[in-house]
Amino acid sequence: MTPGLTSADPLDYATTWGHKQRIETTKKLVDKNYAGNAQNLKMFLDWLADRVTVSGWESITFKEKDLIMQYGVISIEACRDEAKLSAT
Repeated sequence: MTPGLTSADPLDYATTWGHKQRIETTKKLVDKNYAGNAQNLKMFLDWLADRVTVSGWESITFKEKDLIMQYGVISIEACRDEAKLSAT
């Protein structure tokens, strides 16, 4: 089973198994940096979709929008605002 499907409970990163799962699911998608152009965006989203599948997640959402399929309607400002709220 994939990490996201093994349990409905949150992972305990203090355990060896939880730590290994965190490392695997948060490692870099590729070795080179994302260049930010339209062609590279498609490749980046494909790699991200593969990671979602391998990790056993159904999707990656931000404010109920699928990050991979609806990325064009999510603004960087909304992400920054959410990050500021989460930091407080």
